[in-house]
Amino acid sequence: MTTSNKFAALLKDCVPSAPRWRPGVWPVLIYGAGDTGRKAAIELKSRGAEIAGFLDAKAQPGQSLDGLPIFTLPDWLARHDPVDYEVFIAISNEIFRPQIPELRRQITECGFARSTYHFWTLVQAHLPNRSPNLLQNARQCYENFLPELGRLDEILADEKSQQCLMEYVRANCQEESTRSYSSNDQYHPADLPALPHRLRFIDGGAFTGDTLVDLFQNGYRFDAAAAFEPDPENFSRLVRNTTSCENIIRFPCALGDETRELRFNATATPGSHILRGGGDTHTVCVQCVSLDDVLPTFAPNFIKMDIEGAEPEALMGAKNMIVRHRPYLAICLYHHVDHLWRIPLMIHEWNLNYRFYIRQHDPIFDLVLYAYPDKDQK
Repeated sequence: MTTSNKFAALLKDCVPSAPRWRPGVWPVLIYGAGDTGRKAAIELKSRGAEIAGFLDAKAQPGQSLDGLPIFTLPDWLARHDPVDYEVFIAISNEIFRPQIPELRRQITECGFARSTYHFWTLVQAHLPNRSPNLLQNARQCYENFLPELGRLDEILADEKSQQCLMEYVRANCQEESTRSYSSNDQYHPADLPALPHRLRFIDGGAFTGDTLVDLFQNGYRFDAAAAFEPDPENFSRLVRNTTSCENIIRFPCALGDETRELRFNATATPGSHILRGGGDTHTVCVQCVSLDDVLPTFAPNFIKMDIEGAEPEALMGAKNMIVRHRPYLAICLYHHVDHLWRIPLMIHEWNLNYRFYIRQHDPIFDLVLYAYPDKDQK
């Protein structure tokens, strides 16, 4: 069986997805007032729901999120009749997901009209440029690009990567999460060749410095590091969180294929992203730079990109340095369906003798391409 036929057979065997979550006649309370709760509120509102507020076990009196009140469940029940409301549980963290059945039982016993946990609605809420039906769109895209999926499968360097690819495609066509994932070693997987101990590191989408701190805590040291984070609040936290890490320069900039100003959705969350359409109250103007323009002599040996869908453009803006220095690459693939094959095949076409791996670091999100240079071939 050819690799293209292998994926065609996989898609044929996938169980059709369950119906989308749709609002009832009741105002909706979002359980969870973090980044997932914020995005769930936006997604549910786009489907016609009236969002009445948020519930959170750690809520403090007077707290609000995007202008809506946040209560603990007991405080909210002391002021309202639950029979006229429904609760949507917005928890995506794998650590807390086992608690959801018990949480739903407690909410139901309180007398709410309905309680819902719909994981794929949360997936759709997290992804920019969401389609009306994420699962159907993904399946159609895979069906239209079977040869590209086959080419990707052929260039992957190990069986685990091929298995990960198959499970990721399956999970994106039906209501299930992937199984072959590791949550503790993102950007430096223990089952792949080790990164250089002394790093000249470019961190695209540095967020609050979490990757820099994680690498430092795992024994890596920076001969030089350049961190790019365009969200103003995230950038301030990045500066504070990386004061103990030496040899870091920090840029409040986005990455792209050219140097210019762009509109940016700055939500102070991991999902802040470059805007390609309309804006909202979080819209700001940011400086976007090409890595080849801003760091022409940096000579990186490791580049990571998690930039909410701008990865192809940013890679083109770094092509000269990648071709010249052949750094280790860790590039996120999950922000758009076609990035799964578009990004690795683009790098492969540069003929740099990379070995390509895929690893999953979350049941649905954080699918990462690892492109490691074959040091025996120049």
